[in-house]
Amino acid sequence: MTVRSVLITGGNGNLGHLLADRFENTGIRVISYDIVEPQRPVPSRNIILGDIRDTDKLRTIFEKERPEAVVHLAGLLSGSSEADPMAAWEINATASVKLMQMQRRIMWDHSYFQALSPHMGRRYQQSFQQRRPNGHKTYTAQLKSRQNAWGIG
Repeated sequence: MTVRSVLITGGNGNLGHLLADRFENTGIRVISYDIVEPQRPVPSRNIILGDIRDTDKLRTIFEKERPEAVVHLAGLLSGSSEADPMAAWEINATASVKLMQMQRRIMWDHSYFQALSPHMGRRYQQSFQQRRPNGHKTYTAQLKSRQNAWGIG
């Protein structure tokens, strides 16, 4: 099956914006959901502002926009996570699980994607660097470590 539309949470951030450009260049309709305005607005992109913790708004987006895939990039980065650990947990863990559960109920036959590395915080960097395979960048080591921890690596 060819995907014709994708919901990108955190879609107004740098990575989300770059990914949205790639999808649009291949003809895929992008729904960008983020709490912040885009730095570089794209007139053709459907940009919806909102908080990843707002499950009612997300449910409405799924029902109205009917995305065929989800790329989940929303989350608090390291500095913000360390400044407010409770918000980090609500956003990076609880809201992510709720999004996944919602997607499974509404669009059970499509994949769920999640960014792994930006949400881990500084205290993990040393352990990842110690385990880093030769020649691999830190992101790859973080991804591999998380995959191993989840039993999918």
